[in-house]
Amino acid sequence: LASNTEDFSALVADTWKNADFSDEHRLADLVGQLAMRRLQGITGNGHGLAMQAAAARVNNKAALSNQLSGLPLTKQLKALQQNITESGAGALAESLQGLHGKIIQKPTELLIVQDANSTERHQTALAGLRGDYAATQFQLAESLNKSDVGFWLVDSQVNFCSLAFPTVNQLHPDAPALAVAAGILRNGFLHTAIREQGGAYGAGASQDSSLAVFKFYSYRDPRIEGTMDDFRSSIDWLINEAKDESLVEQSILGIIGSMDRPGSPAGEAKINHHALKAGRTYARRQQYRAGLLAVTLQDVKRVAEVYLKAGDGKMAVVAPKASKETAVQLGLNSEEL
Repeated sequence: LASNTEDFSALVADTWKNADFSDEHRLADLVGQLAMRRLQGITGNGHGLAMQAAAARVNNKAALSNQLSGLPLTKQLKALQQNITESGAGALAESLQGLHGKIIQKPTELLIVQDANSTERHQTALAGLRGDYAATQFQLAESLNKSDVGFWLVDSQVNFCSLAFPTVNQLHPDAPALAVAAGILRNGFLHTAIREQGGAYGAGASQDSSLAVFKFYSYRDPRIEGTMDDFRSSIDWLINEAKDESLVEQSILGIIGSMDRPGSPAGEAKINHHALKAGRTYARRQQYRAGLLAVTLQDVKRVAEVYLKAGDGKMAVVAPKASKETAVQLGLNSEEL
């Protein structure tokens, strides 16, 4: 950490532009640490990984997200660690050095949270980081298709299940109703059916408008098939049996509460900066909030009918390694970690 902006400017120039990846033993240690950390963290975030795997079977954008941060990344790190053990880290070092050379040609962007009186001094100190940069484009080696792996076999004693449906992004007028539907399903059906009766540690649903996917999930679950049945039964319950408008109010209050959760001044500045970079302007966020407050139970039933009941749900399971026969019974391709 730099004590002031001048030190920070020098630190960036020295460590970023002159990075050295030649220490192969250190690279091997880092890859080993990353692989072990991800393997050990599977059961702590199994439901999140299952949701990523299910969403990856829905659309290409979700497949890319899963490839970059889900179980496929864990598998790649494990394979990389094995390759380094057998052949050394020379190829990785060369690859990282080449990647670094491309990255530093990109325009530099800094986010500084500061008091107004320091603006001029900070701008002067950071002027040395600016310069003429050649435009460099990054491109995927090949287009990524939807995943065909729906069953991941891991070192675990319990299951993590998910069912995902294609929906819409946040700009669509149905996005607020789908978000409210997720809260109603969690509070009104899934908690009782899957946690209290089914024995799982937890269960719920969420509308991921960034990927346009609606996801059901269970956490530390002794069942698989029964949970998948409960996911689908919850849709029928919402459409045909849910009649209490207070369910809508409870769900809306939960969503608005999470949106309005206070943060530090610096944290709020960072969140707002990245929201604007992604096109989530204040007006757009207010429009989404207004949509949430206008949702009715009839709206929720309609979107459940359109996107969930009539949708093509894709299953994914993170399960113990001895569960391969279950994957066959469900008609899912399996992958072992």
